[in-house]
Amino acid sequence: MAKLHLVIADSDESYVESLISYLTDSYPQKFQVSYFTKEDYLVKHLSDTSKKVDILLVGPELSEYIPKDKINTMIILSDGRLPEKYRSCAMVNKYQTGDKLVSSILNIFSERNADEVYIQSSNKPTRVIGVYSPTGGTGKTSIAIGSAMQSALRDMPVFYLNLENAQSTPLFFDCKGEQNLSHIFYFLKEKSKNINLKIEGVRIVDPKYNIHYFAPPESVLEFEEISPDELQYLINQLKELGCYDVIFIDMSSNFDNRNLAVLQACDEIFLVLTQDDISGIKLKTLISEMDIASPKSNANLNDKLTLIINKFNPMGPTQIEGLDILGKPISLRIPKVSSLLTRQSDKYVINLNNNFGEALKGLVNKY
Repeated sequence: MAKLHLVIADSDESYVESLISYLTDSYPQKFQVSYFTKEDYLVKHLSDTSKKVDILLVGPELSEYIPKDKINTMIILSDGRLPEKYRSCAMVNKYQTGDKLVSSILNIFSERNADEVYIQSSNKPTRVIGVYSPTGGTGKTSIAIGSAMQSALRDMPVFYLNLENAQSTPLFFDCKGEQNLSHIFYFLKEKSKNINLKIEGVRIVDPKYNIHYFAPPESVLEFEEISPDELQYLINQLKELGCYDVIFIDMSSNFDNRNLAVLQACDEIFLVLTQDDISGIKLKTLISEMDIASPKSNANLNDKLTLIINKFNPMGPTQIEGLDILGKPISLRIPKVSSLLTRQSDKYVINLNNNFGEALKGLVNKY
């Protein structure tokens, strides 16, 4: 479809110029932007246009006489001092970072047009990589986030999607904000046709690596309400945004219908193992389940597997090496490293300047 027609109207010329510059540089495929700093020009533009404006982002001082029948969604630019008559209007904070402003705009627009379909046309291919382990404590999350970081360092647009029941995302990323994965789940349940804009409104951008992600849902129990088909639909919508080179999915250790649906939606699966006996036992169970599930669902899961032994010790147990893992060789042995995680303020930072980082660099270079 065409870009969203966004009209910006505010009497502060320097603010408007700065905002236009940001949108032109950062969202050239998302918005067709017009802007005005005088009310009479704005009113004339809206009166003369034959089509409705998708979004009018307007300062209250210019909103008095505009023809509202020519506007799909009007959003007031607020500096915190709105007159009482605007209290019922949709509004956004005028002075916030550009990405948060755009997220707020898209959230309001998507919620008010939930039954409309707005598809961003793009030919960018997106590869989905699931990071899965049948047991906990393998370092699966470190590999998922570390792979996302290594990809981002190569200027690849990346989305990190955590689908664990109890997420560790807040340990690595800033998850403060009004919107989170719960709002995405709500749109999935409501079968909103306009979920792609909601995704763009809810996602958060890490300022250091430019990795995109969702804050965790408000309750871990919400995962129990999401069906396998809804998870596949979410992954497909992320792909169809055409924004990302790669999506890394940090999965729970269950092997149930939801995780099976996620694995089916993946282009590649990083199966993370360790050398201990628990991994061996869990792996045998997983292989048995995959033998049952793959022919039944035509998932061809074994064709997607990349086998990874993490925390590898050359002098450690060798039982895992002798297992027949669906006829697949072990692709990568990541040495155990000390001081992999360091705490800075209230967050953990993954250190990539070691053998762990070098191993992941070689892994993501394949994609």
